[in-house]
Amino acid sequence: MEGSPKQRVIISILGLTGILIVGLFVYLGLGSKSEKEYLPASIGRVLTALPDHILVKFKPDVPAQSRSEILSRHGLKENSEIKPLGVKLVSTLGKSYQNVIDDLNRSDGASIEFAEPDYIVEPGLIPNDPWFANWQKDKQQINAPVAWDTTTGSASLTLAIVDTGVNCGHEDLAGQCLAGWNFYNNNNDTADVNGHGTAVAGVAVAIGNNGIGVAGNVWQSRLMPLRVSAPDGTAAYSAIASAIAYAADNGAKVVNNSYQTGGSATVRSAASYLKSKGGLLVVSEGNYGSNTGYSNSPDIISVLAVDASDVIYSWSSFGADVDVSAPGCTGATTLLSGGYGSFCGTSNSAPEVSGLLMLIWSVNPLLTPDQVQDILFRSAKDFGAPGWDRYYGWGRIDAQTAIDMVLRGDVIASPTPTLSPAPSISSEPSATLPPGKAKRTPRPK
Repeated sequence: MEGSPKQRVIISILGLTGILIVGLFVYLGLGSKSEKEYLPASIGRVLTALPDHILVKFKPDVPAQSRSEILSRHGLKENSEIKPLGVKLVSTLGKSYQNVIDDLNRSDGASIEFAEPDYIVEPGLIPNDPWFANWQKDKQQINAPVAWDTTTGSASLTLAIVDTGVNCGHEDLAGQCLAGWNFYNNNNDTADVNGHGTAVAGVAVAIGNNGIGVAGNVWQSRLMPLRVSAPDGTAAYSAIASAIAYAADNGAKVVNNSYQTGGSATVRSAASYLKSKGGLLVVSEGNYGSNTGYSNSPDIISVLAVDASDVIYSWSSFGADVDVSAPGCTGATTLLSGGYGSFCGTSNSAPEVSGLLMLIWSVNPLLTPDQVQDILFRSAKDFGAPGWDRYYGWGRIDAQTAIDMVLRGDVIASPTPTLSPAPSISSEPSATLPPGKAKRTPRPK
């Protein structure tokens, strides 16, 4: 499972509707150079690719005229571009996207940074399950209450939730939301169409100490809802990358994307752009119980899930791309219905980390993204093999230790975060602004 993307992919499509999930398995593609050969290695992540276009990024030194000539020579047409990233959405004009990518790499590989399909993925959600109803110790597990003695966040900092939208009318989120954008319908309606985004938001930023509901990891910071998904929760990498770039351009300090998108070349470009603007991207590792096969990215924080005893869940994905681990279940978070319910999966783990990053920056807003990332890694409680390992990353996050490090000034001047050994893999899709589909994760047995 660890490197080759050439294998059958079984897809588990999870339709989040507040409490239950419907499982569906699809077998993807045959052919001499079939679609399955372009799918990432691990099971259950990618649904399919949008067949009418691909994503292309030229190398910076290739002149605009040469870029147009290359596309014209291959009978391709540029539809649009994620301008901050320089990633073009290129119409294949009826040709097989697999063959187009092969031809581009073969004849013009020296001019192209990457060309990839615009895959459709599910959110990393594991839905509510009565078995998890009493698991309400996630905040204590990461020592958040002690950190709250120092800070509960800053109203000058913004966390962007790139997801299915957010129910900003929820009593525990009301007043937190800023204006956002809907990248699926290309309008300003960011209402949650699925429930996943509202649950994720509650884990990170539900208002605390207000006498109602639950408390997120950070109470005072602002929330930017960015909808990228179709009503079923699925979203294209192109929409996700566009939303990350939008968040960067509009001042978000942390962007949470509880989808397994860390292997996409376009999403990696968006993460790099965000970091250049002073922010950090957090993604879910996935809930497939297998090695992702992804290499590690210095610009993405990928989070796997551990249980209340700090043991990795059997359903949590792992691999060379893992940076840290965090609780995979919470006993209660905000729901689309306006109520509260349990929430499990690496979709829960990612916003646990995003909330902690916001707390770190609220104590010292002058820290660079690399410095904050370094504090996150060094403050984590080490489990598994000493140091980094593919099952825990640098360890399970610890809010108290992280905030103490900031208060002590235990900050590296010019940190160069250590990367884990990583197998090389084919990049995954991203696109400009078309309808998106993003993917979720299978629930634990």
